[in-house]
Amino acid sequence: MAHDHVENYHRADRQQTSITFQNKKTYHFPVSYCTIDGQMLRTGSFKIKLMQRIENNEKKWLYLLNRSKIMNASENSREYGRSFFLKDKN
Repeated sequence: MAHDHVENYHRADRQQTSITFQNKKTYHFPVSYCTIDGQMLRTGSFKIKLMQRIENNEKKWLYLLNRSKIMNASENSREYGRSFFLKDKN
């Protein structure tokens, strides 16, 4: 069962859980509510961690792709040094 497909779930009986999916179909499963609830929490947590990793990897790729643009100065360093020494001699 995919986390995103579950719309709602509740305790139907002591050892039975009723799950309503996005397509509005409801099924009863011979599994305790606590088991389903724990699985939903773990799945949600995993989804958040996965999305954070994807976002961080995208940031790293953008940095690596644009690093040469960021690291280069707009002026020529030789010109920079020469103008400093020319001012110093006058």
